[in-house]
Amino acid sequence: MNPSESSSLLGGIKLIVDLWPLLALLASLVFGAAMLFLRSRFISRASCKEIRQRIAEQQAEVAEQQEAEAGRLQSVEHTLKNLPTSADMAALELTIERLTGRVRELEAVVAGQRDLMRRVEMQLDRVDTYLRGLK
Repeated sequence: MNPSESSSLLGGIKLIVDLWPLLALLASLVFGAAMLFLRSRFISRASCKEIRQRIAEQQAEVAEQQEAEAGRLQSVEHTLKNLPTSADMAALELTIERLTGRVRELEAVVAGQRDLMRRVEMQLDRVDTYLRGLK
């Protein structure tokens, strides 16, 4: 090392030692300004705690709504399982048609029985009239 270099190195160190309080003050001002800037950019712990609490409450509400929806969905699924299928409806329609045919047959039989009863009533009226006339 050169004597001029060592004297300049000693002079630089002496300058740093002499300016140390000023450099420390400058560094703490820069650090403080950076902290204030970051503090303005981020939320506080109290705000964070409040937001977390609101989120937890909303999650609980959503969970309750999901449970209610699940119950309603199960009810609808149960109802849909108990609904008749198209095959059931076709079988029901066929049965109704058969019953309609059977009812028509019975109507014809009843009409025949009515006619027969009229004839019997007419004969009984004649017999009754005849018997009343003998008295």
